[in-house]
Amino acid sequence: MKKGIILLAVIALHHFTVLAQGVNNTGHFILSGKVNGRNTGLIWLSYIDKNGKEVKDTTYLKKGTFAFKGYVSGPISAILLGRTKSRSSDDPNFTELFLEPGKMQIMLSENDFKSFKMTGSNTQTDMTLLRNQKSSVTKKENTIGLMLQELNNRMSKGDTSLLLRSKKDSVWGNYLVCREEERKIDYAFIASHPSSCLSPYLMDYYFGSRKLPLDSAELFFNRFTTSVKESPLGKNINSQIVQRKTSAVGGKAPDFTRADINGAPLTLSSLEGRGYILLDFWASWCVPCRADNPEIKRIYETYHPKGLDIISISWDSDKKAWHDAINKDGTNQWYHVFANVFLPNDNGLRGTYAIAGIPSLILIDKNGTIIGRYRGGSEEGDISDLDKKLAEVFSKQNKH
Repeated sequence: MKKGIILLAVIALHHFTVLAQGVNNTGHFILSGKVNGRNTGLIWLSYIDKNGKEVKDTTYLKKGTFAFKGYVSGPISAILLGRTKSRSSDDPNFTELFLEPGKMQIMLSENDFKSFKMTGSNTQTDMTLLRNQKSSVTKKENTIGLMLQELNNRMSKGDTSLLLRSKKDSVWGNYLVCREEERKIDYAFIASHPSSCLSPYLMDYYFGSRKLPLDSAELFFNRFTTSVKESPLGKNINSQIVQRKTSAVGGKAPDFTRADINGAPLTLSSLEGRGYILLDFWASWCVPCRADNPEIKRIYETYHPKGLDIISISWDSDKKAWHDAINKDGTNQWYHVFANVFLPNDNGLRGTYAIAGIPSLILIDKNGTIIGRYRGGSEEGDISDLDKKLAEVFSKQNKH
């Protein structure tokens, strides 16, 4: 099921999806093409150039033909836009493609940009082959997506019957089966194409969302060719692996200092030795985070007298919203720090602790060692697992 994505957000994402392999001396590219069904008007191309800068280029169609020129460090993911009718990636005149140094040709059809034909880009050729392999799964997935949309529309109009909810659960289960089939095909491609730039591109999604375990990511990465490892995305994956290992269970919790809710500096290591520490990554706008707060409060009230401290790390950008949420949820008994995830020089400790998304909870023992991660990914536990872990450690503590 495809979800609409605001184009600006998609374009920004490409700062993290730059690929490089077989870089030539100049990195110069020419993308020439034709749009069948439209002769005039603008066409847009967005990509990251060889200097790491975002380029938003435009040109005019001349009898349906166009050409873009630029410099890239190697294969990169780019966005090509025609006369779009919405701000969604599902728009018929929106498509993504891979640019490479050299000459490339592309053929598009008005109102069907996604069915383009392209030559001159090896990475795009790989992507086309992969999409063909997944075509039957994708078709089923799209059909299921339409069914889910129809069921959601009925629910939004007031139908909350048990029958409808049961049907939605069944359809959602079928969707997850399709996603699992797609994941297996992608993993098979990564394993069998260590010299393709498409492999790290695919891996970035699964590893970044914690669907790909650390040990599997290392196996994939170690099999990549040197050129892929040394590409920007290869280096990005390696950096993620290092961060994941550093902040994994059994590792020393990375230290940090942030201003608390009263403006005073709070350093993680200053709390070490006093007891256990729970890092709670959240935001006022995060619905599941707010839903977790009653449980977090219960945990604090149960274990704080025994030696548990909590540091809630907010990914808010609005300090008033942050304060209001803390007051409304009644969570001001413990430490709170403001760590704006949208600031490039901060990013809310996201990279430091390899946080895939919020809510995310990290349990640290008296020695500053991470002993549990919860809620942040498919391979991590949930709050009930956190509860069991706390009961276990404090039970052992009482015995001593």
